[in-house]
Amino acid sequence: MKPGLNLQKTKPPLVYMLLQIPGFLFLGVIVFLAWEQAWISAFTAWSVMLAWLVKDIIFYRFYRKALSPSPQDIIAMLHGSMAVVRVELNPQGQVALRGEIWRAINLDEGILEPGAAVVVVGNRGLTLEVRRHKSTPEKE
Repeated sequence: MKPGLNLQKTKPPLVYMLLQIPGFLFLGVIVFLAWEQAWISAFTAWSVMLAWLVKDIIFYRFYRKALSPSPQDIIAMLHGSMAVVRVELNPQGQVALRGEIWRAINLDEGILEPGAAVVVVGNRGLTLEVRRHKSTPEKE
């Protein structure tokens, strides 16, 4: 697993909050400098900061959908997972993966019988592309 924050697996409210921190800090510095120079009062400084937070809360509902993973992102997270053949793959059929039945296409030569272990290597839309797992013997 790669180090760092994977934004695809992070909940949208947390992602939105993390994206707002730099702007809020920048505004805080500007407001602090203006207050220190006596260009604005402390009340005005706090009002501006509060208004910024309220703006972020209101705009979250518009950004929420954009921050949620798309179906393609979710399917891409399945790449590398093991599945079990449910309906013979010749080359198309069905596999069971994490309690769900998926359409699949076998990228290897030959037929994969039900019960064979496969690995998801890609997808074409909602159809998974699979290859025989090394633990599954080849049929002759």
